[in-house]
Formats: sequence, C-alpha cells, structure tokens
Amino acid sequence: MPIINFVFQEKSVPLYEILYYALRPILATNEYYIMPNLLYQFGVEDVNELMGLLAENLKKRRLERGISRKALSEMSGVPSSSIAHFEQKHAISLHSYVALARSLGYTQQIKSLMQAPIYETMEELLEITRNKNRKRGRNAFKENPR
Repeated sequence: MPIINFVFQEKSVPLYEILYYALRPILATNEYYIMPNLLYQFGVEDVNELMGLLAENLKKRRLERGISRKALSEMSGVPSSSIAHFEQKHAISLHSYVALARSLGYTQQIKSLMQAPIYETMEELLEITRNKNRKRGRNAFKENPR
C-alpha cells in the first residue's frame, strides 16, 4: 500500500501523521494515546508497575509453553532463583531479562523495543528529524508526560 505524503514546512509528511493530528483531539483521553496507525492504551505509568507487567507477561509465556523455572534456567543461563525473584518481586537485570525473552523466542520484540521515535506534536517530530544524526545530547531537560 503506497504512503501518501504531503509537504509541510518544506518537509514531506505522511498522510497518517496528518490524520493523527486531526483525530487526536477527538480520540485522546487520559487513558488513550493515538500514535500513527495504532491506538495504545496506557494504564501503567509507574516503573514498578511496568516491571510487574513484564514479570507477569514472562510468567504467562513460560507457563503457556509448559516450561518450568528450572527448564527456563537451563535454556537461558539465568539462575532459577533469579527467575523466581523476578516473577515474585519484579526485579531483574536487563541482561537476564533479555536472555529469558530470547529463550522464549522474543528476540525480534526485544530488538524492536524503542526502535522508532514516539512523538505527540508536529514540533516534536520536527525536532526528532533535526536531531536524527546527533552524537551527543544537550543539557536541556524536558519533562516527558508519558
């Protein structure tokens, strides 16, 4: 399916972005954010809640396949005590989490994490485009509402 582009401030802008900005005031609420081509529901905001969600999802995927903690430990190289600690206390190193996800076949999902920029306004999109090839950040801090 071809992407239709329009020219906005001397930049080519895909049609879905124009629709995104046109529909956002109608569909955006405190619980929903519209992103290009997708509608996401964000009910989880806190880091601890996110870690709990990751632990819950890992446990679900493990149990769906009928894999014990010991078997997952052997597959991933992560100690079974670390797996139990993650499932119960929601704490794990990034290295161990990636090893577990990889063992369950989620390598592509890990690779695609944070692959594309997220933006809400045309100004953010333009700033992302300007900064695409930056090697260093600036000392300016903008609070992220997400």
